[in-house]
Amino acid sequence: MKYSILFAGVLLCTGCVSLTNFQSPQALPPGSTSVGGGLGLQFAGIVYPLPEADFLFRYGLANGVDVGGKVALPFLSATVDMKWQFLRGPLAAAFDVGGSYSRVLGLPDISNEANIFGVYPELLVGGERIFGAARMMLAYTHELSTSHGEPLRSYTRWYPQVFVGGSFGDRFRVMPELSVSFGLSGSQNLQPLLGIGVAFTYGSEDMSDDASTDEW
Repeated sequence: MKYSILFAGVLLCTGCVSLTNFQSPQALPPGSTSVGGGLGLQFAGIVYPLPEADFLFRYGLANGVDVGGKVALPFLSATVDMKWQFLRGPLAAAFDVGGSYSRVLGLPDISNEANIFGVYPELLVGGERIFGAARMMLAYTHELSTSHGEPLRSYTRWYPQVFVGGSFGDRFRVMPELSVSFGLSGSQNLQPLLGIGVAFTYGSEDMSDDASTDEW
């Protein structure tokens, strides 16, 4: 019984927006690349936490600007983003905006089939090792079928989210994070998430501790 509850919970979130972050205010140096992965556990009000596995990529595009991508499982979700670091020094700050596409699998009596499109404006502030972030996730859902024959709907929901994270290491980095999402429009009120990410960065000659390498 307990395994069927966990399985149903994972399927319900298949196709939902990804709630992990795994990035700091520091932009990668131009020409640098980071690859790696992450694991998150969403505590979304069911008996067991819901797992999320992320495959991550990031590239330094110009001074203070990098771009990234993320594929999340079991959500069938892909995200791309661009970040601009506008404040450097002991206290760094950056603005990031991303977009995502997710597909909800329609399962009888469990979930509606739908496409979900997300937009993620985000502000990140902090030091090299410890930092925080706040973002507003806008998710537009277009239903393709329903599990109980209800009328198809299209609707928009806002999800404010705050993060506290860390980055430890140089070329190889470990990035733990804690976040809380505040669901609106009838969704789950609070969704805590614990995450851990790892990244390997290469491709730049300027990879000292003062360079912007603690990044996803």
